[in-house]
Amino acid sequence: MFYDVAIIGAGPCGLAVAARLREKTPSALFTNEEHSRYWRKHKRQAFSLESETKKRKVSTDSGYGSEIEGQSLAQDHKPSIVVLDSNSNEWLSNWKQRFAELKISHLRSPLFFHPDPRDRDGLLAFAHEQERPDELREIPNVVGRELSKHETKQQKSRRTRKKVAHHLRVDGRDQIDYFTPSSSLFEDYCESIIDRYNLRGVVQSRRVLDIGYDQQPANLEHGLFTIQTDVDEVFSRCVIIATGAGGPPKVPCPLQATTPLDSGSFIHCFQPEGTALPRHIKQKVACRKPTNVLIVGGGLTSAQLVDLFIARHNVSRVHLLIRSPKLKVKHFDVDLSWVTKTRNHRMAEFWSADTDEERLEMFREARDGGSINPPFHKILQKHVQNNRLSIYLGTELIMDSSCVWDANHKAWTHLNISPEITALPPVDHIVYATGNPPKFENIPFLQSLRKNHPLETLGGLPLISEDLSWSDDVPCFFTGGMAALRLGPGAANLAGARQGAERVAWKVEDILDDQLDTTSAADLSLNRTQEQDRKDRAEEYSSFSASARNQFAALSISDGD
Repeated sequence: MFYDVAIIGAGPCGLAVAARLREKTPSALFTNEEHSRYWRKHKRQAFSLESETKKRKVSTDSGYGSEIEGQSLAQDHKPSIVVLDSNSNEWLSNWKQRFAELKISHLRSPLFFHPDPRDRDGLLAFAHEQERPDELREIPNVVGRELSKHETKQQKSRRTRKKVAHHLRVDGRDQIDYFTPSSSLFEDYCESIIDRYNLRGVVQSRRVLDIGYDQQPANLEHGLFTIQTDVDEVFSRCVIIATGAGGPPKVPCPLQATTPLDSGSFIHCFQPEGTALPRHIKQKVACRKPTNVLIVGGGLTSAQLVDLFIARHNVSRVHLLIRSPKLKVKHFDVDLSWVTKTRNHRMAEFWSADTDEERLEMFREARDGGSINPPFHKILQKHVQNNRLSIYLGTELIMDSSCVWDANHKAWTHLNISPEITALPPVDHIVYATGNPPKFENIPFLQSLRKNHPLETLGGLPLISEDLSWSDDVPCFFTGGMAALRLGPGAANLAGARQGAERVAWKVEDILDDQLDTTSAADLSLNRTQEQDRKDRAEEYSSFSASARNQFAALSISDGD
């Protein structure tokens, strides 16, 4: 089968790209108010969101119209799309499965992060349209948190107050956006996006084995990708990789090579059955015998696993090992300045960095390891008070030959933990919740493409172009976590879904437009006129959305320019 675009991965990032390719009037990534705060950063007037809202005219930057209008616009140009996913032939199957396994009630991201290219406030509107505003949970202490609690107290006791920079002021009028949707509400909203852009039936359950690219195929004027799957071959002009971190998660256990271990001895939570209890623990729980589970990791997933094993599976005690010397508690897995409505300042700094090494350092500093949000921190404290959970900070599990697994009793009788935990009882099961860091070299189906078209990496991330392509000669694009050196620290989250889709869509449209066959001089003239009009619109649009080829080019222009 031949397609214009092949998307590998049917998660939120893949859905964002597919929807954007069928939307001709996307909304801006940043609103007029956010841009206004950015450009006024050197002015002396006291600008805040409240004062801007009072003076502004009715905003039209969202591009949100009636449902009929949106459908007609989406029908103007529909590139043929196929989505290949190894889990299912449905959108978000792996996403839904993970949320169901971990019993996650609400997302961590605020309302304005979602895959809809047409309306930035679409999820909020959908909640009220469906009469489900009660499924929105407020994220407290975000609006007005430009200063720390200590600095706020100091200001009250001082006559001369330290003022927040004018361009960073956000007040209560912004508070409506800082809610998180329930998992079911978000999934239903994604279903409405799928229906709006007629994306049902484009996902095929196929595992991609290899990708090859021929720049000069026979009888064609443009390059062609050949995608080998476990079913057959798929051909496409462009390929978009939206699979996440890379290869399958691995756990460090050299014992497995020398000593056979039972399947229930240890596992990574992202592996199949990673969140389920092994059979021998289920039997102990049924017999009301003491059970002990060790979880390694300090992120939100580890906290969700703790609650799952204690509250749902009735494990007697859970032991949580965190390598960091302190438990990090924050609303999002990146710093607040990268998430709020003043984040375009941080993104401008990121894009303006001189080298990719600087961007990588900013990426690592913003994420700073795993963290737990305040609601789950309260849950953990409750389990600690009930003597069901033990948290060990600054500890690390070292799986070496000193670790002993008793096959008869189905338990770890000795574990090498640094520093040593003397009171640790025999552990029935070990679960790694250490995440799956990006590793471009571990993506198995890109090995041939890497061999024939070498691509440098930095910190496990590919050094792709500014429009997220492999290179100018190879129209293979990346979105999600693999595009972090171009999209910023939030690339792997919903924050990067629309952002990556916007960059990819502009370049893909350029490629497909260039490859259209013209049959007459009149058609050629018309196509050139349309192409020039499109480029003019792109240039005008980029001043607000900062998309086009360099997404934050508009933000990096000096005031004097």
